Amino acid sequence: MMFFELKTQKIRNPKMYGLILSLLIIIVVFFCLSLYFLIFIIFFSIRDILLFIGTAFMYIFFCCNKKWLQSIDCFFLTISSIFSSFLEGIRRLRKIYKRSLTKINDK
Repeated sequence: MMFFELKTQKIRNPKMYGLILSLLIIIVVFFCLSLYFLIFIIFFSIRDILLFIGTAFMYIFFCCNKKWLQSIDCFFLTISSIFSSFLEGIRRLRKIYKRSLTKINDK
């Protein structure tokens, strides 16, 4: 609710807006991390998980202290990193699926 109130008003406190954006990112990151650890932990390497956690901490520590526009840039950088890591995971899942299909067909 507070996010929509800030959208309709002029932004008088850009730090508050950055804080709200960072809280949204934290929620998305922890949701995605739970997906990593519950569903895809077998298919992802530890490097991908550490990259994902590092991206989240990069957003939290570096982007919340910057101006509003730089915070938006960091927001999109974080989203693109999350999206690329999910695409990498999907690519690995497809590779494992194709490998299992060829093993079944060889029998």
